[in-house]
Amino acid sequence: MGESIRVRQKLASGGMADLYLCELRGLGGFKKLVVAKVVRAEVMADGRAARMFLDEARLSASLSHPNIVQIFDLRELGGLPVILMEYIRGPTLLELMRAAWAGGATELGLTLHLFAATCQGLHYAHELPAPDGSPARLVHRDISLDNILISRAGVPKLIDFGIAHAREKLSKTRTGVVMGKLQYMAPEQLDGAPIDRRADIYALGMCLYRAATGRKPFPGSSVSEVMRSRLLGPPPRPGDQLPWFPAALEEVILKATAEDPRERWQSAEELGRAIAACIPPEQRGLGAPEIAAWVARLEQVSGASWDLPPPAAGELGTLEGLLARRATSRGAAPA
Repeated sequence: MGESIRVRQKLASGGMADLYLCELRGLGGFKKLVVAKVVRAEVMADGRAARMFLDEARLSASLSHPNIVQIFDLRELGGLPVILMEYIRGPTLLELMRAAWAGGATELGLTLHLFAATCQGLHYAHELPAPDGSPARLVHRDISLDNILISRAGVPKLIDFGIAHAREKLSKTRTGVVMGKLQYMAPEQLDGAPIDRRADIYALGMCLYRAATGRKPFPGSSVSEVMRSRLLGPPPRPGDQLPWFPAALEEVILKATAEDPRERWQSAEELGRAIAACIPPEQRGLGAPEIAAWVARLEQVSGASWDLPPPAAGELGTLEGLLARRATSRGAAPA
């Protein structure tokens, strides 16, 4: 029996890609759960966005770090690029923090451990060399609490390297507006200016702001409302929102989210060390096992389900067959 990719469930749809939970089957009964990210046909129709996506996806496939979701393969099925990546059983950091805030079970020390580990993965990606040995200058561009997964083993993992740059280009082409998660985007990115790793530092700093305070940096429930909030200036200092907020951690966040990139932490490694220094002394020896127990406790208390999605009704078949049927339905000849 040759290799096949059997679709178990459609997980999500977005402007750039559709996500499927699949079972990779191979020789001797081999089975492994993977996530297949299928890039949308309209993305590939934009030549520059398509090239940008493929270039960065190939580079991202070389990332190998415990705090970054592993890409196993980049292939073409049904005429579309498909990324096969590691499946993480667990919540996003946003889901985890929402459960913690709702249940009054926030653990600042464990939260800081998660961010310090995430900084390690981000620094590794920023330092990744290109195939010719020159600096690759890989920038995530879309760091958010939704793009950090927490495994059941208590390990944070960044997702979506290699797709944000193409999405940004496609959004500019279509609307003239840089789309993204406006709560977290660096000012220079919003302005459409050239960016470097310090834009990711800013975004991670805003993620830490929200996770540690339980409040959005910029109030608003729509793009226009958030933009209005941003135009009013930087968010309130964490200590102005929560009188008990640790002063040292506030300074770490304020430096990470400085308007001028030159005033920020200049690397994720620097930021990670600063975050780790803010962990209470009695919690510095904690790590993944304690985070895993916290995740399990929050899932139970909140009634959330961070495990496998329910099985789909009916047989979805192979991913290749599914994409061929989809191509036929939109009037294209199956590849």
